[in-house]
Amino acid sequence: MTRVLLTGGNGFIAAHTLDLLLKCGHSVVTTVRTQEKVGKLTTAYELYVKNGQLGFAVVPDIATPGAFDKAVISNPPFEAVLHTASPNRFNIADIKKDLIDPAVEGTVGILKSIKASAPSVKRVVITSSFAAMADASKGTRPGHIYQEEDWNPVTEQEAQANAIMAYSAGKTFAEKAAWEFLAGENPAFDITVINPPMVFGPVVSSSSSRYKGTISNKKPD
Repeated sequence: MTRVLLTGGNGFIAAHTLDLLLKCGHSVVTTVRTQEKVGKLTTAYELYVKNGQLGFAVVPDIATPGAFDKAVISNPPFEAVLHTASPNRFNIADIKKDLIDPAVEGTVGILKSIKASAPSVKRVVITSSFAAMADASKGTRPGHIYQEEDWNPVTEQEAQANAIMAYSAGKTFAEKAAWEFLAGENPAFDITVINPPMVFGPVVSSSSSRYKGTISNKKPD
């Protein structure tokens, strides 16, 4: 069993991740923005909360300096961190404040907190996006095999055009910042980044309890 910190536990990808982590028997603390969201997830995963397999940390604003300082401290200590928390909305008032800063500062912030206060963490997995790799100026590039050298060349000025460009920029800048942190800070953990082009599937609902019966830690087929 691995002790895992999962950020943004009520998000679309994170909700599926949380479901799978618990079913596979891992011990999880997940961050959410409000106490209200803690209540909904507590209801949805009642038995996991009661048996101590699932806990919560409230992080209202991931862009705030030190936002994850308390969340990364755990007993028993964390061995892995899955960072999925990042803004993914397009009805915004301020492109930099609402999309770019949370993506970048949230990513760098949690890496700083882990290095400072969670020396037991060996791996950090960051959910990025294919938007950080795609170069729209080159078209659809049929047959091109994308590799680590592929980056979206979006600039800060271009990011101001609209929310879609800002989302792409946020993912690009955040991932670059993560790799720069790894190279410059030489932490005890390594980093893996996931860049999905699209994510499909049902929403995992936290509106009603789904685990009131007997818990099985059998791995899903």
